[in-house]
Amino acid sequence: MEGARLIVEAGREGWCVIAKATGHDDPDVVTGDSYQHLVDQGITPIIRWNNGWNPDGTIPEPAHYAAFAKRVGREAAATVGCYHHIIGNEPNHRQEWPGDWPIWPEDYARCFVMCQNEIRTRAGPEHQVIVAAVAPWNVDSSYPGNESGDWLAYFVHVLQHIRELGGTVEAIALHTYTHGDDPALITSEARMNSPYEDRHFHFRAYQDFMACIPVDLRHVPIYITETDQDVEWADVNSGWVQEAYREIDNWNAWPDTQNLWCLALYRSGHRDKWYWMDLAGVRADFEAALAEDYQRPEEIDDMATFDGSLSGDVYLYQGEGQLKLIEPWKPYWTLPADGDPDWKDKRPEYGPASSTDPIIAGMPTSQKVHHNYATWTGGLVQGPVIVPQGAQVTFSAQVWMQTGENTGDRQGGGRCRVGVDPTGGIDAGAASVVWSGWLDQVYDRWEMLTAEAQAQGDRVTVFVDTTWQWPVQWNDLFLGWAELKATSEQDPPDPPSGGDHTVAVLLDGQQVLEGPFSIAVQGISFAPATATRGLVSPAGPVVAAGWPFERIPGWSTLPAWARWLIRQVFRRLGYE
Repeated sequence: MEGARLIVEAGREGWCVIAKATGHDDPDVVTGDSYQHLVDQGITPIIRWNNGWNPDGTIPEPAHYAAFAKRVGREAAATVGCYHHIIGNEPNHRQEWPGDWPIWPEDYARCFVMCQNEIRTRAGPEHQVIVAAVAPWNVDSSYPGNESGDWLAYFVHVLQHIRELGGTVEAIALHTYTHGDDPALITSEARMNSPYEDRHFHFRAYQDFMACIPVDLRHVPIYITETDQDVEWADVNSGWVQEAYREIDNWNAWPDTQNLWCLALYRSGHRDKWYWMDLAGVRADFEAALAEDYQRPEEIDDMATFDGSLSGDVYLYQGEGQLKLIEPWKPYWTLPADGDPDWKDKRPEYGPASSTDPIIAGMPTSQKVHHNYATWTGGLVQGPVIVPQGAQVTFSAQVWMQTGENTGDRQGGGRCRVGVDPTGGIDAGAASVVWSGWLDQVYDRWEMLTAEAQAQGDRVTVFVDTTWQWPVQWNDLFLGWAELKATSEQDPPDPPSGGDHTVAVLLDGQQVLEGPFSIAVQGISFAPATATRGLVSPAGPVVAAGWPFERIPGWSTLPAWARWLIRQVFRRLGYE
């Protein structure tokens, strides 16, 4: 808690992470500490409740979960001034296990839910129970479904099991570090070796965790409750601390990102090699960061809406001059693989189209993505954005590709497509993304691309994705306009005019309706055919119904009334 004093002396508000070991042998013993003096000075305490220290385990063996949870609940109720509680620490790390007893994701989740229930019952629902940080770069926890011990898979499985067991993920703790004391490592994009070559090796490992958080949890607070240089703190004002807090502030400034509420330096309350309060250089670095007057983030806007006008403000993504984006679009790109030539899969440059671009007269507010003498793969992403629950969404974008050289006739082999992630995920490589077809090597004119999907909740994410094959002088993409239409099929759309219409519903090729069945839509009756494959309208058969709907050939070409009707029939049958 010594570091809190520096925050107070600077006239700022902040956070203080306090680790406590409760044990489980006597759940009725209560210490009842008070942290009101911190609260009165603008410091918000977060207590990390541990069963004990190595080798006793951050949580006990499963037979003692109930006793540990009871002890934690009683302590939380008796503690004055603290409403934020982390259950355990780095449960995927062997050094946090009780003896040789591994803590699998479902084990941690079971203990967490017991503790959460005890805290809510004994201390009150206003207390926030926080999921423990998972150790980055750690592969100790190998189990069926995660044989490699992947820490991100462990993280995702913990969140899944908590919810499956009836618990609530209301806040998440993270840990992130650099491997060394160079301030440049804070913003380093260096990656790990195979098989984790897509993972950050330094401070930006926090972004890997953030990308794994399910879309419907992207409103919950995230706290980075440990950060350091991995090695012993050097007594020098290197700017490392300032760079770390600047990185978090930049992250929170990006449009539609899940906010990080806390970054806690490790550590100021226990005298070991990571204790920094006696180091004048590190203290000066921290005090300089405090002087920047960073503010707590605002609550995330849970009603983000799509904007395809390209009329928003221009901002610097990650503060970099070559990444100029028109709000609210964000960039993404693919990194080169080990051994690739220097020209392959370079990070593209982003910026508004300028007067020197040949298409500026046609679309004066275009977003340009490009790289000279190199190939690149990536594009633009917007989302997650709010749509009606279960809506049918159509994303359309007007794009222009240009390629070539001042001398010669070589071209870059450009391809472009658009996509929709109906889950609201933000990974363009996810299997859930529904893509349009490729616009293949069509240059020097505006083309419209369209993708359609069924929202799986109330949010979707859209992508404009481009790849280039050859490193010619210029490989450019322009986005001139985009539109996202969302049609709720909860209410019947306008039906076709004139008479009754007949529907046959089949599942996996088998007719699933026998006998009379009808649905009234605005006075028009639809009934199943007895011997007809697919949907029958005055124009004849349209499609054979399958499951899920998006996999039905021709589904997106059906009129809205037909899609709505088929969904109602399947709901009546209990399939949705």
